[in-house]
Amino acid sequence: MDIYDKLTGLPNRSEFIKLILQPGADAATEDSWLANIDIDLFIWVNDQFGWAVADQLLIDIRKIILLETHKKNFFPFRVGGDDFTIVGIGIALEQFIQVMQKIQIAVFDQNFSYRCDDPNRDRATVSIGICALPIHKTGNAKELLKWLDDLIYEEKQKNGKAYQAFYAPSL
Repeated sequence: MDIYDKLTGLPNRSEFIKLILQPGADAATEDSWLANIDIDLFIWVNDQFGWAVADQLLIDIRKIILLETHKKNFFPFRVGGDDFTIVGIGIALEQFIQVMQKIQIAVFDQNFSYRCDDPNRDRATVSIGICALPIHKTGNAKELLKWLDDLIYEEKQKNGKAYQAFYAPSL
């Protein structure tokens, strides 16, 4: 079974689940956080420009994520489709949020290979949901990812392209 996503080279969903569920995992410590990153308008990019451009967008965003999370205790994953997940272990919430904001800004500032006539769609953006770990406080890993994905979707429905981070109510 593959443990890395073939397109991005990042560890995949099954590796993410293993990390946060393994007995005695570091992710069970305090000051550990989970961010789910969703690419805004990804389906539109894929439909307008094709899978090759959409795949390149995923690769380019992976580069940004790796650049911003190269520090110790940040663990990025591609969990499927246009979703990336980052686990931060033993990191203050403020530091984790700063890194997620840097990712958002870097994605927005990046000059990607697609352009169109609509000024609202000529830049890539990402929406990010953040919640606290350990997992035993939030349920199982699959439910947690679904909950974060639903939170991001709801926020996008209210605000369009959610160029912001938003957090679990417990934060």
